[in-house]
Amino acid sequence: MTLSALLSESGVQPIATSGDAEISSITQDSREAKPGSLFVCNPGTTNDSHAFIASAKRNGAVAAVVWSPEGLLLVQADEIAGIQLPKDRILFNDGICKLCNTFFAYPTRSMKVIGVTGTNGK
Repeated sequence: MTLSALLSESGVQPIATSGDAEISSITQDSREAKPGSLFVCNPGTTNDSHAFIASAKRNGAVAAVVWSPEGLLLVQADEIAGIQLPKDRILFNDGICKLCNTFFAYPTRSMKVIGVTGTNGK
């Protein structure tokens, strides 16, 4: 699935985009990126995961999701496709959830969910 098709089918409205690529997997760990990966840079409180874009590319990532204009510039400098989502954690996570649900064909729709309620830590 291409990045542009993934955006279109998921309904995610990025702030900005740069390029397009064929996506074969999604990861947020640059060490686990492989050829065709979409690397997700999560906004953190102690580390700037934009710093791992080059590492993800070396491992095969062809695109990245970033949260800042500077992140999009890094993606462009590394010559991979990219999309910028809002840095607001709720909006960013919502966008990632929509992208993953679309890419993985809504896996929770086929799961049975059982809830246990009660007292004493159940």
